[in-house]
Amino acid sequence: MSLVDAIRARRQAIERELASLAPGPPPRIVCVTKTHPIEVVRAAIEAGCDLLGENYAQELASKHEALGEAAVRWHFIGRLQTRRIATVARVADVVESLARLEEARRLASMGYAGDVLVQVAPPGAPPGRNGVDAREAGTLIEQVRELGLRLRGVMGVALPGPEDEVRRFFRTLTGLAEAYGLPERSFGMSADWRVATTEGATLLRLGTALLGPRPE
Repeated sequence: MSLVDAIRARRQAIERELASLAPGPPPRIVCVTKTHPIEVVRAAIEAGCDLLGENYAQELASKHEALGEAAVRWHFIGRLQTRRIATVARVADVVESLARLEEARRLASMGYAGDVLVQVAPPGAPPGRNGVDAREAGTLIEQVRELGLRLRGVMGVALPGPEDEVRRFFRTLTGLAEAYGLPERSFGMSADWRVATTEGATLLRLGTALLGPRPE
């Protein structure tokens, strides 16, 4: 089986499960291509993946350049670094990991016209983990709106742990999105996408589940 066929088969199997698990329209899949070579990214696109996610600004920029005008939307899902925000703003269609007011101000000052999501940290997140505290997320959401950015939703990365704790965090994200009238809820990765789907995710960020193990 070719790489394209293998990725397509995994994607189609996941999509069949999504259709049965989702309480509403099934979530869309962001194929996380972080650290995978460009040949794998091209195979993913040929296999039907049209939303691609990258964690690092320079890797995002280089892959964006290598693929040229490929009909995909690039999601930036890593921590925004001050010195790299201009690079992200230039090539990302969606910034999922906005977590601080200063980042929002920088994006707004650059005239960023893509979509943004506010990243919320899970309870008990270790120091340095990206994301705004859930208790402060509403304030940041309002500030981002006031800056005129295209705020579309919330994003979160659950800590490994018991399913009930993961589910509780996903419900917090869904509640925030509903409270502020935001349509997008990006949560769920290769280890917990089934739970995320049942809790109303609209975007799943899947790497290993689609592409197999990352290169060492």
